[in-house]
Amino acid sequence: MVAMLIFAPLATDAGSFEDYARKMYPEYARLNLPTWIIGPALGSGPLMDRPAEMLPIWPTRAPIARQRPAEFNALLDQLIARHCGAG
Repeated sequence: MVAMLIFAPLATDAGSFEDYARKMYPEYARLNLPTWIIGPALGSGPLMDRPAEMLPIWPTRAPIARQRPAEFNALLDQLIARHCGAG
């Protein structure tokens, strides 16, 4: 495993993202993997074109950011490459 993604369909504001972070803390702290909470897709149109708000929570917290799937997948590809020794 190289990352933990917590899909949070009910996370629509900062408080609800924090609720997910608090409830899932024991799991992501135990796994010690880069972890994001991912809210629902926003807007309309094809799902792969719709951004979602994402909260990086482990190992370092950062502000909620809005990203499209292709942008986030590129970040995951980098993590995989580093993990597998290819990058």
